[in-house]
Amino acid sequence: MKKLLASLGLAFAIVGLSACGITEEFKDGPSLVLKTGILVEQTTTDKESGTHFLIDEAGKKTAVRSLTINLSGDEYLDNEVKADGLMNTTDNVFDISGITVKEILSKNTKQNKQIEYKNTDAGFRLSYVDDWKVTDSKDKNVVFTGPLVADGKSAAVVTIAQRTFAYEPKAKEDGTLSSALEFYYEQENEGKKFDGTLLSKIGVDKMDALKSVGNGKITYTLYRSGLIYDLSFVSADPATADDENIFNKMIADFQFVSMEAGESDAMTDAQSDDASEGLDVPKPDMDMTTFESLPYQFGGQYPAKWYYAGVKTSADATVLHHYGFSDEASNAKEIVSLDVLSNGIPGGGAKISFNGKDFDVFQLNDTYTVYTTLETRNFRLRGPVSYKDLVLYMAASMESVKKDKLD
Repeated sequence: MKKLLASLGLAFAIVGLSACGITEEFKDGPSLVLKTGILVEQTTTDKESGTHFLIDEAGKKTAVRSLTINLSGDEYLDNEVKADGLMNTTDNVFDISGITVKEILSKNTKQNKQIEYKNTDAGFRLSYVDDWKVTDSKDKNVVFTGPLVADGKSAAVVTIAQRTFAYEPKAKEDGTLSSALEFYYEQENEGKKFDGTLLSKIGVDKMDALKSVGNGKITYTLYRSGLIYDLSFVSADPATADDENIFNKMIADFQFVSMEAGESDAMTDAQSDDASEGLDVPKPDMDMTTFESLPYQFGGQYPAKWYYAGVKTSADATVLHHYGFSDEASNAKEIVSLDVLSNGIPGGGAKISFNGKDFDVFQLNDTYTVYTTLETRNFRLRGPVSYKDLVLYMAASMESVKKDKLD
């Protein structure tokens, strides 16, 4: 009753001030405050308002409550937590709107184990908590679904999807080449100018990713050798801070891995100690090994310590299959690309010959491109000018492989 009378008195006081003509300019809403401490339940003998206490390192107790979060859940209670919210000056209770566990202290807390997930067909690995479910689809999309809480309408969902994307480096006004994500962003946003602040560094290898937030979804977009990967998070209903934290940990642990041979990557290693013999092109200062492509019946050489991934493409009708070569397992920074073409070779390039083979060479700013033909099939190899010897060497090493040899 005292609280009700006090609230009514405060309301009348506000009305009285307004009637007297006292005004104040509108101000921005108060900023959220972050508090850290051990979360404990109040007892029946506690006189403070609220439902729980936060006890900081100095032993000071702050009365807290939450209208949206079950503070008595085993995941929070008796553990050290970080909570954000606002102090209610009416009864001096901290209203919590978001909470995360900083350190587990209670023996009653369910401690989910981290499980490693690795998919060499989709080409990535990460870790997730063991009470989430994983579903693989035929189109190489992978879906992680969180547990559905009591009375919850929907569970949190993390989706990792991939699709083909034809990246053609284009020279900008300053003479530099657009990155794959820059090219993708401007294409997806109808020529809207790319802003470098849109990029985030994610994963074990700190890869560039476009971050977008909207319609209740958080998405990180990555590029890899003719592929776009979308890593998306949709929160549960009702939303919990823990689910987003789990997603952030999955993103932090995400890493590209080499793809195994299959429909999307039809190359196989064929190790050879003398892979570099028989070529008249100056050999790069690195060990080389060989590969063979099953459906297109050709082979070639690439640096033995490098990685590669391949994908069939649909975004560019002129490219049947795209292969990316990198000195990093993530293949995020594709150095040399090899495209199997469905069309002819463009004119205007420099004509050179090595080992009885003819090549058409183009150099635009910092990009070095070599076209070559094996029987009736045309190929394009491309890389930075600083790697032009390697690009040319890889082109000169290519040769047709008879089907009976592959069988």
